[in-house]
Amino acid sequence: MLETLWDEGCGAVRDVEVTGTQAGLTVVTEIVDGNPHEEILDYVSEYGIDMVIMGTHGRTGLDRVVIGSVAERVVRQSPVPVLTVRGEEQN
Repeated sequence: MLETLWDEGCGAVRDVEVTGTQAGLTVVTEIVDGNPHEEILDYVSEYGIDMVIMGTHGRTGLDRVVIGSVAERVVRQSPVPVLTVRGEEQN
């Protein structure tokens, strides 16, 4: 099951990479295994990133409380500005 989830995640990253490249952007991807918000913050520090832009899932209510929010943790702990782009609301 974990392998399937990993493969799906890698596929999603490739899709975003293709979309960005087709839009004329330089896209750099790095896939790591770990706690998402910690890995993002480590990447920011390691590579001297000056701004983070990330999507949110638009979770509300109990889902947000139980699952938590990677974006929220990054916003609260990041040493650099963070721009979040909200996705469609999920119930």
